Amino acid sequence: AAINLAVAAAKASGKSVYIPEGTFIYSDLLVLDGVKMTGSGEKSVLKSTNLTHQAVVLEGTGAAVSKVKLTTVQPTVRLSNDESGRILVMPGTSGFSIDSMEIDGASSVGVFCLGSNGVISKNMVRNTLA
Repeated sequence: AAINLAVAAAKASGKSVYIPEGTFIYSDLLVLDGVKMTGSGEKSVLKSTNLTHQAVVLEGTGAAVSKVKLTTVQPTVRLSNDESGRILVMPGTSGFSIDSMEIDGASSVGVFCLGSNGVISKNMVRNTLA
């Protein structure tokens, strides 16, 4: 809940969200609607505990995520819902960026992109059930 509150405050003030070093647990979708989120690299960890809703969702214009490690509880069954991937770029999203991310584990895909005019670069995806 605290992460989503930080995202909402960032959107309202036109600022970015910074994920400091540490492991932060979340159990539902994290929606970045035109918001940029960045961390310090592999030591800035977001760990999902909900395999069916573990995505960081990019929406709107200019949403971005960078330098954050995404982990999860150990998946055992491959899921097929869009929100079971680690990063989901929604239809209509544009000008987005997914950069220098480390995705370690997913119950489906690492990145599922339905948006346009974005950049996906320098990411590592491993241990997914895609």
